Formats: sequence, structure tokens, C-alpha cells
Amino acid sequence: MAIDIAAFTPRPEFTGKGGRILDYTKSSRRRPSTPEVLYPGEPEHRSRVRRLAEGIPIDPMTLKEIVRLGRTNGVRVPAFD
Repeated sequence: MAIDIAAFTPRPEFTGKGGRILDYTKSSRRRPSTPEVLYPGEPEHRSRVRRLAEGIPIDPMTLKEIVRLGRTNGVRVPAFD
């Protein structure tokens, strides 16, 4: 479903309210075992940013298998060893 927010309220007003709700939620009291409040999509966004900067982690066995399959199928694979 797509909703044109401007049909109901001016966009700056909507984003301002959304920002205030987000700020309130993130600053709310939390359990001692919870280091911070995260909103939906925030962990995924952080992961994307980190992976764009650092690459996607891959375990050595999986990498070895990918390299083997690449070489078996004639794909030029950079040296990883």
C-alpha cells in the first residue's frame, strides 16, 4: 500500500512529528539489560553501513568452497591464501 502523506498533512509537519516520536522512543527508560532502544530497520541499516565499509563477513570454509567452485567453473578468482 502506498499513502500520499501530503494528502493528509504537510510533509514537514509529518516528518517533524515522526522525528519527535522517534526521539521520545529512543530516550525512553529501558531495562538494565537493554543497552539501547532500536526502531524497526535500525539494526539492518547499521549492518548495511558496516558491511559497505568493511565488507561482508564470510567464514573460511565457505570462502574456500566458493573459491573452489569458481576455479572449477573457469572463474578467475583472486588469491585469498
